[in-house]
Amino acid sequence: MEDARIIKSYAPNVLDRTGPWTVELLGEKEIRFGVMDPRWQEAYLPKESEEVFQSEYATEVVWELVVPLYIYDKDIHVEKINLYDQQGELIFETTVNREDWQ
Repeated sequence: MEDARIIKSYAPNVLDRTGPWTVELLGEKEIRFGVMDPRWQEAYLPKESEEVFQSEYATEVVWELVVPLYIYDKDIHVEKINLYDQQGELIFETTVNREDWQ
């Protein structure tokens, strides 16, 4: 993780989202939602090509993950954020530091 910050705004509605990777918010409750694997890239080829598109995993990716800390106006007291890959392996974790992220 290069940077973390808390923005007073409306987070995207992610709570029912599915995806191959899982974001887990731990605190008062355990909340999970899915996200796409940010390494996965698809490129559509010209019409004269035999293939419709190519896909591959990128080796270096800059990716912003936005997580809600509130549901509507209620603080959900997130203390830790975990990110799991398709196999359920923990690939990233961080403790929420509300003071330093302001």
